Parts: sequence; structure tokens; C-alpha cells
Amino acid sequence: MDLTSCTDKSPRCQPSHAAPSNGDVQCSQGNAIGSECSFECNAGYQLEGEATSVCQENQQWDNSAPVCRPIVCLPPHVAPADGRMSCSDENRANSRCLFSCNVGFVREGESVSRCQDNGQWSSPAPFCREIFCLPALLSPTNGAMVCTDDVRVGSICSFECEEGYALEGNRRSTCNEEGGAGVWSNPTPVCEAITCLPIHVAPANGEVVCTNSNFFASVCEFTCEPEYFMIGDDVSVCGRAPSGGIFGIWSNRAPVCQRKSCPPIPVSPVNGQTLCSDGNFVGSVCEFICDNYHRLEGDYSSQCIEFLDGTLNWDKPVPTCEPNLCDHQEALAHGVIDCTKDNFATSQCNFRCTTPTYSLYPPESTSNICQNNTEWNIPMPCCARSCPPYAVMDFIVILDSSSSVGDDNWFKMKNFVRNFLDDFSVSPDASHYGIFRYNRAVDTDTQILLNDYPNDIDALLNAFDEIPYDGSGTRTGNAINHAVDVMLKEGNGNRPGARDVVLIITDGKSQDPVAAPSQRLRDTGAIVFVLPIKPPQRNPNRVITLDMDEIVSMTGSEERVITAAIEGGFDALTDEFSVEVSNMICGNPCDHVLHTHEG
Repeated sequence: MDLTSCTDKSPRCQPSHAAPSNGDVQCSQGNAIGSECSFECNAGYQLEGEATSVCQENQQWDNSAPVCRPIVCLPPHVAPADGRMSCSDENRANSRCLFSCNVGFVREGESVSRCQDNGQWSSPAPFCREIFCLPALLSPTNGAMVCTDDVRVGSICSFECEEGYALEGNRRSTCNEEGGAGVWSNPTPVCEAITCLPIHVAPANGEVVCTNSNFFASVCEFTCEPEYFMIGDDVSVCGRAPSGGIFGIWSNRAPVCQRKSCPPIPVSPVNGQTLCSDGNFVGSVCEFICDNYHRLEGDYSSQCIEFLDGTLNWDKPVPTCEPNLCDHQEALAHGVIDCTKDNFATSQCNFRCTTPTYSLYPPESTSNICQNNTEWNIPMPCCARSCPPYAVMDFIVILDSSSSVGDDNWFKMKNFVRNFLDDFSVSPDASHYGIFRYNRAVDTDTQILLNDYPNDIDALLNAFDEIPYDGSGTRTGNAINHAVDVMLKEGNGNRPGARDVVLIITDGKSQDPVAAPSQRLRDTGAIVFVLPIKPPQRNPNRVITLDMDEIVSMTGSEERVITAAIEGGFDALTDEFSVEVSNMICGNPCDHVLHTHEG
């Protein structure tokens, strides 16, 4: 209770002013007339209404009591885009608003703004500006770049190079914030060309061709000259090294061109030597030379060549050097041979006859020497007896008894033959005789075979004397066939080791062919002589001549045609002429040595 009012009844203003909420009031005289009340608000509040109120005479306050309203800053701050805001008391007086930006953004403005008592913010709200790493990174030359978020903070740019290039530098760069600015963690790397070292060069005696020098993926192909072969691979490719980097690695080492060669040089033949033009390399020709008195058996040279299958070898085998040999000299019948080196070159053979009545022929040929040209310096002699009388032969006499001969001439012919036969010795190691006459037919009744009188010349001559003269016709071809088919048969005494000699005595042209029978005769190995006799000229009006072509066809050679009686006729068949014919038939005494051999 206001005690004054009980005691003081003076006019007053009712109700008295009370302090506003969140404020205070001071009155000069309470609520008495004339009292002035002053209002104020607590900090953070402001008066809404008049700050004073006076109690008037009418006992009314001239102003209503004000209200303390909270002070606020308008407009209220809001969080910046891409940022955050935190206020201590929203937008009321003395509220502090703190501002920050998200990662990748930087604040533009104050970080704190205070709501002042005047309702104004101490600073405007800031904004968040996005941070960029500038300048932007570029893709490296010969490479590519991929960034996760362009040039913004946190963006990671990755780099890679094209095939054949390697990265020099960091493979990644990150956009970082440093002092409100964007900074790349690493500069853009460089894509360097991958190269392989060393650069392939042509091997000695070869060539190399590369598609792109020593750069990545370059293919180098190697070749060797024709006379060389390759050791190693013929292709090498430049590729990446396992560890990466700008230095690559060749897939293969450069090969080597080695000269093609055959197996070792052929060894020199025994008793010889080898001379090669270029060792055992391909194309080399090795010549083989034999020592003196030796001859080469095989090829004179061998060349190192490459065969179709690629193998290398000598095209010819090594020959042998054989001693130079003369033909082997057969055993000396009726004598001995003593040689210093058999039949080898430089060997000297000495000859000596051991059988009585046999002597060397030619007499001066007592020795011969095997020369380096494989020929004996002189032929081997023989041990022979003198001819006549000694001649080892099976002698066949064919007598023409045609009518043109006549009795007188037949006698001359037989006498000539008898003297001829008597010049030779008849024995197993000398001469055997076979004799027959012919005209149109062969007289087989009186023929003498080779084995009829092998040891008795007297009996032979007696049988010869009994051969008659008669007949007509001249079938010489038939007579020659008889000599082949009968007289020279082994069963009739023909000896394999004795020489066969046939003497044909005729005075006329044959009435049958003689060429084929004569060839048959000579094919047996027989030596054929013909004694053509000019026939008697009984008719002066008819000239009879000899057919010399026919006669030569019988002997096979003009040398064995006995021509002395061609003009002289039967009168030429003298004893002297008989000796000449004997010597002619004897020829070389060595042809009349009996050899024991099969025919």
C-alpha cells in the first residue's frame, strides 16, 4: 500500500508506470502530477514507444509506457552458396555469425559478422568463390589426359602416351588448394619417343633394313651375303622394356654373318697333297696332286658347295694316289722275269730264257722299265725258237683242184706245199697240219686232220702225196665253211694254245659267195692267207683274170694276200718262193710260243 496516498490526497496519474519487461523506468515524483518517468531497455533491447511519460494535471500520462523489444539485424544472414554459416543467437543483437566455404571454394568477405545494437550487421555476409587450378593442364604431345573434375579442386588428371612413347614425369596431377588458390600438384609430363639402343647396324658381310630406325615397333630385318650364313635371328623388333621408360629393348640381338664353310679341308691323299683356293670356305676349290710315280684315282678337285637342302659339303670325295702301274706282264713262257718293283713305276724287269733252244726275241730286249706314264719303255720279249722250223700253229692248207689247174700245175702246187711243210717241225709243241682239196665239193676221203699226224712229218708227207687231182668247179666258199666246221674243231685236233693259220691256194674266181664264210673263219681267230695263182691262158681269145676284191674279202687285209704268183702263175711256185712264204707266215716268232691256256 502506498502510505502517501493514505495521507496525501493530491491528484495523481493512475496507474503508475512500471518498468517494461527487459527494461527499467525512473520517475521524478512517482506518479504525482508533473512527475516525468524515463524508460530504458536492457542491452539487446530497444524501446518501442516514447522514452518519457509525464503525469499531467488531468492525471493522465501524456505517453503510454513503452515496450522493450529485442534488437535484430535485418535481413538475417543466410549461409553462402557452397558454404556454411553458424550464428550464436540467430540475428539478434550481439549474435555472431561465422562463415566458412566448402572444399574447393574460398571466402570472399569477412568470416564473422556481428549484429550490432543499431540493428546493423558489422559486415555483410561473405560469398564462396569456386577455386580453379589455372592455367588448365593440357594433354602432352603424342599423349592423352583424362581429368576427374576438370580444373576444380580435387580433380585428378591422369596422363598416358600413345603407342611408341613413354611418360617422362608424373602420371597424375591433382588440383589442390593452397592459400585460397588452386595449384596443380605436378606439371604436365612429356611423352618421349621410345628408342632401342644400340641402333642396329648392318653386320659385317651383311645388311639390315629397319622400318623406323631404332624407334618403337621398328622391325629390322637382317640378311647376309650369299657366301655367308646367319648366326642368330634374322628379325629384331623394338619393344617396351619390362621396366617401362623411354628406352625400349630389342626382341633379339643383332645376328652375325659367318662365312659359310664345309667340314675341315679334305686331308691330303696318301702319297699326295691338297691345295685349296680358299680354305674350307664355300666356293673354295681343293686340287689334289699326287707325288711322282703315282696316279690320281678319282676326281682331280673338290669344291665346297651349298646343296639344295642348305647343307655345306665337298662335292667330290678325296681321291687316292695309287702307284703308277704298267700293265702286268704275263709269265714269260720258257723263261723267267725278275722285276725290281713288280709292275710299279721305275721297276726294271730282266728277262731270261730257261728252256733249251729258246732265246729272247727281240734278242736286244733283255729288260724293260715301267715308266711314269704307265707304259713299259719297250714291249716284253718272248722266249721263242727260230721260225721256221719252229712255229706253234695249227696250219690248215686248202688246195684248189678245179679243172682249170691241170695235172702239171697240180704237181707244181703240191711240190710247193710239200717243200713248205718240210720247213716246219711237226710236234706237240710245234706245228700241226690239216690239208684238204676242193673243187665243186670237198674231198673228205683224202683230207688230213690236225690230229692225224701230230708227231710224224714223214707220215704226214706220205699222206699228202696221196691226195689226188680231179674234179671241176670252184666253190671256195664251201671249202672255207668246211675249214670252220670240220678242220678247226677241237675234236679234230685244234689246240687252244696254238695259233690258227689258214692258207688258201686258188687259181680262179669262186663260183659261190666267199665273203660271209671268210668272215666266219676270221671270227674264230684264225689268220687267213691267200696265195692267188694266175690261171693258165689256154684260150688266147679268152683272158682269165683274178678277182682281187674277192681275194681280199677272204683275208680281210691286203697284207695277207701273197701276190708273187699273181703274174708268174704256177711257175712262180719255186723252192725260193716257198721259203718266202714260210717267213711271211712265221712273222713274229713270239706268235709261235705254245701257251697253256683254255681256248
